[in-house]
Amino acid sequence: MTMPQQLRLVNTPAPAHNLTTDPVRRVFEHWVFMFGRCAKRTKLDHERRLAIAGALAMYDQDVETIMQAVEGMAAVPLGDKPQSMRDAMIEVSWFLAKAARIERALRYADDLRAMAARSDAAALRVASGPGLDVAPADPAAAAAARDKLRALAEQCRGARG
Repeated sequence: MTMPQQLRLVNTPAPAHNLTTDPVRRVFEHWVFMFGRCAKRTKLDHERRLAIAGALAMYDQDVETIMQAVEGMAAVPLGDKPQSMRDAMIEVSWFLAKAARIERALRYADDLRAMAARSDAAALRVASGPGLDVAPADPAAAAAARDKLRALAEQCRGARG
């Protein structure tokens, strides 16, 4: 007599940010990170996968450009809009559905990255004095830079999404 299979609880942590080689998953994980979503509860469903794949196809599989658009969308000011509209506008499948939205997000991303660079340059001058023009390239510094970019985007957005 065979025993029926049972479901079991898997207690593995969510994957680290941006370690996958699947371009759709990389963009999705970046969106989850930039909007501060819970990685365990936010799923890459069929609709999201199709929207991301479509955006990648529109931009010749340029993952970095689409990830930059995600950063820009995270910085779009939404504070004065009704909550239901904010929720819809920060959904990855909504804003990656049209080239015009992606282009708009890329403009916001340029502004966000310029703001982060100005802030970093000022912090380096204060912390290190004149003459230091390059930040150290280590994983902790990269993680801190990502966290800072997300915080700046949230500040620009004006409300948690």
